[in-house]
Amino acid sequence: MRPQNLVFPFVYGLFWVMWRIYPEFMQSIAKSKMYTRSEEQDIFFDDYPIRRKSIPKGWKTKLCSWQVFAGIRSIKKMRKGQIERERLGRLLLENLEEAVLRRIPKYAQEENFNFYHLPFKVEQDREIELRELFDLGIDSEGYGLNLCNEEAIFEEFYEELKGATRVKYKSVFIPLHESYSERAILKMAKSLNSLVTRKKVVSC
Repeated sequence: MRPQNLVFPFVYGLFWVMWRIYPEFMQSIAKSKMYTRSEEQDIFFDDYPIRRKSIPKGWKTKLCSWQVFAGIRSIKKMRKGQIERERLGRLLLENLEEAVLRRIPKYAQEENFNFYHLPFKVEQDREIELRELFDLGIDSEGYGLNLCNEEAIFEEFYEELKGATRVKYKSVFIPLHESYSERAILKMAKSLNSLVTRKKVVSC
């Protein structure tokens, strides 16, 4: 058995219990923000956003033969994992009801989609939906990166990006790992179906 197959159930169980016993405390953690020395200066990952005119020389490096060999091995391993994720992703999609599929972008249902993270449109407050998915045992997360059009350094080039805004603020992402079992995928499909069906019934 893989180590992650043992760790995740334990961590999930611990957080599930914490949410039940101390919901307000867990909510405060979920909404907490990590403050940094440059918090007031519109920073990202503790670096001041700057507009570069060229690629810094420090970004370029030479690789020796063993580094290239390790890189090639990693790429092959990634490709093997991608093939398995695609298989599991197709299995998930095949077992989702139409109401659920409508909340998954069409491009994510096309052939050769990577399935590293499956986008899922939210129809209410994103934090509430993340919590509901967690309660169902589904690992999910929001989009964590900043949007370049919202960075002050690019203010003079500002343009509204409806697609990017929708991805960041109106979507959650469900990771699919190649180590997942078919049983776990079928359980995930059943949970998603029940979540959307329940919401549909309540809204009627």
